[in-house]
Amino acid sequence: MAVELLFPRLVIFGASGPTGRHVVQQALKMGHVVSAVVRSPEKFDIKHEKLEVIKGDVFNSESLVTIMEGKDAVLSCLGAHGTSVFRHTTLYSESMKAISSAMEKNNLNRFVCVTSWGLDNDPAKGDYTVIEGQFVPDAAWYIPRADVGDFMLASLNTHDWDRKCVAIGRKN
Repeated sequence: MAVELLFPRLVIFGASGPTGRHVVQQALKMGHVVSAVVRSPEKFDIKHEKLEVIKGDVFNSESLVTIMEGKDAVLSCLGAHGTSVFRHTTLYSESMKAISSAMEKNNLNRFVCVTSWGLDNDPAKGDYTVIEGQFVPDAAWYIPRADVGDFMLASLNTHDWDRKCVAIGRKN
């Protein structure tokens, strides 16, 4: 018996990145209809009958309004490569202005976002823990992207993490 999806139609930003690809594939496997927003659709090689690949500009709110029409939830896997505490980026703050404005115009209120460091491409292990806050004490230095994707999608079917900043980490 299939699990009922509370938010079946998803928009996923950063879908072509390493974490975004995991989230797209897992969402499709779960039965979601996915709109994958990418800069270069011609480079996106995931194919599926429930997948729409859309060229999008995460800094242009008006262009995102039509992408979000008829959707149930928005996930962001945007990532700024080459940044550190010494190299500043406005990707997250500026894209959130556009994304949240477009969500508001579509009466969307379900948003799951990941910002991260310490991800790896190992297969999902499922041995992670999630807490409210900014870090998981005594967690391993790395966590598989697939586990992060698993949590992002699982959080759509619960209200446990609504309006909270959470940290996810692999148990040591």
